[in-house]
Amino acid sequence: MSGTGVIIILIQTLPFVGMATVPSGASGVLHEWANTAILFNSAALIIACITLAIMTFWPARLQKLLPPPLAALVARTLLGLYVFNGAPVIGDVPIGMPDLRLLFLTIINPPSIVQPAFVLVLLGSIDSLLTPLVAHSITAHDTNPIVN
Repeated sequence: MSGTGVIIILIQTLPFVGMATVPSGASGVLHEWANTAILFNSAALIIACITLAIMTFWPARLQKLLPPPLAALVARTLLGLYVFNGAPVIGDVPIGMPDLRLLFLTIINPPSIVQPAFVLVLLGSIDSLLTPLVAHSITAHDTNPIVN
């Protein structure tokens, strides 16, 4: 698993137990973990655990008929609507088309655009370099043999 995946999983731990997300990212989540024993929502935790169980243990013979993500989505929707009414909702689903916004670049904007773009490029390059190593360790097949 790449570092990006670890950060995404870490950020999703608070909604998993029914707590609100924090705007400060992964470091803010780590600080909020101290409050999870007090502020967790049992209904949200039960729905999240059932969803994770469906995704993990869905029978292989049913996967062609109903994929596990779709089965989990239907199950958690029904659980949230009819069994656990007090479960928090992550957010409202937007209705309609988004507004068209034009971006006007000024002298101030490029530095604020270049730094996040550079971080994404570095993360993507590290991830793409690690993927063949993982594939090689799983398959024991050299993807780039050296011919003498």
